[in-house]
Amino acid sequence: MHAKIFAVSAACLLAAAALCAAFFGLHRQPSVPTQAKSTVSPAAQDAAAEIAIPLFPDLSGMTVTALTVSTPDRSFQFRMDQSGMVSVNGQQADGEIFSTLLEQIRELPVERYDSFSPQQQNLILTLVISAGPQKHTARFYEDGGAGEKTHIVLDTGDLTEYRQTSGWRVGTLMMTCEGTRILDIHGNETPAIQ
Repeated sequence: MHAKIFAVSAACLLAAAALCAAFFGLHRQPSVPTQAKSTVSPAAQDAAAEIAIPLFPDLSGMTVTALTVSTPDRSFQFRMDQSGMVSVNGQQADGEIFSTLLEQIRELPVERYDSFSPQQQNLILTLVISAGPQKHTARFYEDGGAGEKTHIVLDTGDLTEYRQTSGWRVGTLMMTCEGTRILDIHGNETPAIQ
């Protein structure tokens, strides 16, 4: 019974995440008359598509032992034990949705960006990933403008790099984090097995 309720709840959360992502993506696009044709050549479109790179192209989900996703208002601390069980904030978590979250983070499409001063922008999200002996950190900042882009500072231990991505992707990541929580019919979580 609980498994069926959880499956329905997880499916609803994922559907809501997809709808929000679509809404924010459509909401932020400027309206264009239907007769207007793109003035961007196919070659330029292909070049733009090649600029996008994954956030963590070398990260393997198989090596991740811990992940922290935090905003100024909320924090999700994920731990994976040697048996593959996942917990979030000390409670049981859905392993499949956690795998989806890792894939979203690893393949998040970003673009290279010139350096900027994080002290002059608002921090909106921090990712800290432990994978074997390595720790990867990505800090997401408001772009200081219309919120269409999010600026990112990547710290992989050896060097600091700068990226940017679409602003709505932060909300999608947070909704997937929320979807990893396993709630019973009363809305309660089950403590992780120690």
